[in-house]
Amino acid sequence: MKTLYLFIIAIKIKCSNNALYRVFPVYTCLAPGNAKRLQVVRDPGEARADKLILLYRKTKCKNARDAFQSDSGIGHDEEESPQTEIKKRLIALVAKGPLVHTIDTLTENVTAAGVPNNPLYELANQ
Repeated sequence: MKTLYLFIIAIKIKCSNNALYRVFPVYTCLAPGNAKRLQVVRDPGEARADKLILLYRKTKCKNARDAFQSDSGIGHDEEESPQTEIKKRLIALVAKGPLVHTIDTLTENVTAAGVPNNPLYELANQ
């Protein structure tokens, strides 16, 4: 994630399927011109379309969670700045198929679809 704004933005990330997806960080603040890595991990499961929603707003809060819990998102000094609008961006998450494990008896390797030659034979035989 990178911001080109000239002010600090607070970001909150929501997911339509928390059973399959792990997102880090859920809350973060980005200073002007800065960037942070967003990690999205999908656990094995049925193929389906899901979505991430990035909520963001201008803030003076040091903690992004506080920016979304307060009425204004600016902090406690509401006279200094008017309420800021929460903006949204949608990211489609599309899984093309379930993660399938196969056993190759000639090489005694277990491979995950899309990840060739993972030596997981011991795991498969437990």
